[in-house]
Amino acid sequence: MKRFLPHLIAFFVVAIWGVTFVCTKLLLLGGLTAAQIFILRFIIAYLLLSAYSISKGLRWMSLNWRDELIMIALGVFGGSLYFLTENSSMNYTTTTNTSIIVSLCPLFASAIIGGFYKTERLNRWQTFGTVMAALGVVMVIMNGHFVLHLSPLGDALAFGACMCWAFYSLFIIGTVLILYGMYLVNSKRPKLSA
Repeated sequence: MKRFLPHLIAFFVVAIWGVTFVCTKLLLLGGLTAAQIFILRFIIAYLLLSAYSISKGLRWMSLNWRDELIMIALGVFGGSLYFLTENSSMNYTTTTNTSIIVSLCPLFASAIIGGFYKTERLNRWQTFGTVMAALGVVMVIMNGHFVLHLSPLGDALAFGACMCWAFYSLFIIGTVLILYGMYLVNSKRPKLSA
């Protein structure tokens, strides 16, 4: 059971993440703005992560101001701007377009990270696998029906979300992740972006 639990948790997280597109669209249709939606998401995340960290006695502050500024950049790019652009894009384009474009975030992140860190560049097979995975995601989202509704503003906002995530990924590589670990970085992101 111990070996199966991480896979079960990953499946649960992916399922929740996938449902958020539909929920966000319903909330937008219900009258909430993109900013209100991401603020609500981060209030929930802040409360849950605060309760968890207090119960475990975990550290919340960075070691120095430089790292704290990097944490703020992580919060801005990986939280505020990402969700604001993603949620706003669904006001101007279809949920399908947004989910397809946002599913390409790993491609954008790989390209940008590879441009800055030579050791992080993908080889041919990794590039091929990444592109094939992206095509698979597109096929699943399209569900066999290829109907393309272009909306320049909405699609540009979705691509903007991809770029925000790519820069979040770029900022997270290096000393911040090595010094602090993923828990501290992710626990600070909701606080700094809400």
